[in-house]
Parts: sequence; structure tokens; C-alpha cells
Amino acid sequence: MREAQSAGIVPSRMARHRAREATAILVTASSALTLAPIALVRVAGPGFRELWWLVILGGLLPIVAPLQCIELSRQAPTTKVNSGRVLLTALTPTGWRTVELNELVSISLFTMPGRFGPGVVMLIVTDSNGVRIGLRSGQAWGALRRTLSANGSAHTNTPRLSRRATRLIQGGATSVWSDALLPLALAVGWFAGIVALAAFVATG
Repeated sequence: MREAQSAGIVPSRMARHRAREATAILVTASSALTLAPIALVRVAGPGFRELWWLVILGGLLPIVAPLQCIELSRQAPTTKVNSGRVLLTALTPTGWRTVELNELVSISLFTMPGRFGPGVVMLIVTDSNGVRIGLRSGQAWGALRRTLSANGSAHTNTPRLSRRATRLIQGGATSVWSDALLPLALAVGWFAGIVALAAFVATG
């Protein structure tokens, strides 16, 4: 937090390094939890079948991988204009990150179903430096819309926008089917596959 308060800008190299570290930890944990019980049952015998629940835990970790870049609500994002660069700094689970809103290369929409529709809705923006943030707050969305509008007026390069992200940026609402039910169906299908793998481990 002192880093963001003192400078207001997080170097892209630092943000990418933190993101790579978090991804490496997640991949290692998921692989170990999923594959280790299978190997133990096959090599050491059926005495390790009770570890089937580790397969489910490891298989669920990739589902939450996109949340590594989510903008956390406990600290409001800040925007700063520096030599024509529009910089947005936000707190994420891996620390502070800064993206250049006028140098974005892609914008996509990510939703995670909640109890009554989309529980998490974020616009994942990636700039030309490879820094990614999942914007959630109205303040961040407003800064994004203003920058995109200014970029369009100046006829500069525009980022790749997914169809769902375009709809939301233009003021549309989230779609119950494409933004909530479809991701839920995919998550259920993935979970069913993980449960089947866990059952395979449990039964040997």
C-alpha cells in the first residue's frame, strides 16, 4: 500500500512478476493435489484411496484462477494522467497493479455465478505491457469508458473487445443466459469431470 501511496504507479515488470508467481503457485498446487493421490493409489496401494477429496480440491483451483487479477473493493482505484498516459492503479490479490488505459490491447468480460445471477462481474483489461486487471467498480468502469471515448475521437488504435464486454461498456446490462447460466453450466461440467476422477481414485 505504501508503494501505491508514494508513487501512484506500479512498474509493469513488478506487476507481471507477481502475477507469474501467483500463477506458478496455483498451477503447482492444482497439479500436486490432483495427480499425487492418483500416483499414490497406483504405486503405494489402495491405502491412499481416502485422499480422493484432494483431487476435487486440486481440480477446483483452476476455476478461481481469473480472480488473481480482480480489483479488490477495500481500496478504491486511482487514475493519473502522466505525459499523455492514462494510468489506473488498483489493488488485486497479488498486490497493486497499474494499467495504461489508453494502451489496452484487449478487454473481455468475466462473470462468476452467484446465488441469484452473476456474483462477480469484471471487465478484464490487458495493456501493451502485459499487465492485467479485472475492473469491478463503477469508478474504474467510468475511467475506462472515458478513455475509450477519447481514444476513438483521436482515431488511435482500439483494443480487441469481446462481444459481451462491448455490450457492458456501452451501458447494457448483463445477460442472464450468456453471463451467468452459461458459465455456471461450464463450471458444473468441469466439476462433474473432477468428481468422476475422484471416484476413480476412491474405487481404485
